[in-house]
Amino acid sequence: MAVHSVENESPVIYGIERPGALAAIILSLAVARDQAFPESRREGSVRLEITVFASQDVHILVREAAQVCGIGTKAVHCLPVDHHGRLDAAGFEQALTDDHDNSRHPLFVAVGEYTGSADAVALAMVCRLRRIWLHIHHAGYVSQDKMTPTSSPSYADSTSVIEPTRTLVLFQRKAAYTAALSFV
Repeated sequence: MAVHSVENESPVIYGIERPGALAAIILSLAVARDQAFPESRREGSVRLEITVFASQDVHILVREAAQVCGIGTKAVHCLPVDHHGRLDAAGFEQALTDDHDNSRHPLFVAVGEYTGSADAVALAMVCRLRRIWLHIHHAGYVSQDKMTPTSSPSYADSTSVIEPTRTLVLFQRKAAYTAALSFV
């Protein structure tokens, strides 16, 4: 495991290398769950009625992560994208309202940035307003010498950047990064 901290004019970004895309999403989902529901570390998350959202390009990984994190695959909702491959923020917001009306707790949304599935600004506004963890999954290769704070969009709570042999998980907040260290 390698731990990185990148500083310049942008905010500090904290990173942890993981052995693949699934491990990166598991880590991000576990940290999101534990920050939203601290008691879940001790009592589990079965009774919380958590829901997790994923765009079509990353939903298989998110389903597996939800299973590993004890949230369950039934909690994962695959969100459609438009003809440009972007997630519809208004449709996502309606899904969140439906969940809230049914006493479920939307926790996490994962989208793939390089496949164009995120209308980043609109999606980020919905997530911030509703206190939902936004994970951006980069499907493209980014070499470590090109890793900068701008590689992790400032609107995402966590970002995974895939390299040939490992995945770097980036966190915007030090508290999330510190919480992630308890999993590695």
